[in-house]
Amino acid sequence: GPKQDAVCTETGLLQSWPEGGPELLWEVSGLGAGYSTVSISNGKLFTMGDLQDAQCVIAVDMETHKKLWATKIGPIHKDERGGPRCTPTIDDGLVYVIGTSGDLAC
Repeated sequence: GPKQDAVCTETGLLQSWPEGGPELLWEVSGLGAGYSTVSISNGKLFTMGDLQDAQCVIAVDMETHKKLWATKIGPIHKDERGGPRCTPTIDDGLVYVIGTSGDLAC
């Protein structure tokens, strides 16, 4: 919550999902395998995923849902699940990520 005390002060929240779940507003595909969540800044969505032969940080335009760019960060993580786990951090227009091999990039 806003006081960082694990208390949500929002009101009017649903007590249960409607039949069939919430309405899907939009989606994007082709972001690769992984467990990264997303960060959103200035109309762009940033995440990480395994694309072809490398872990990549990926930028998507929120309006068009098109991939803007993808940059290799490090090797694909080879375990039973695979995929990057980092959520990109955005600060002052810069994107910071760390791959599962410890590759830090901005």
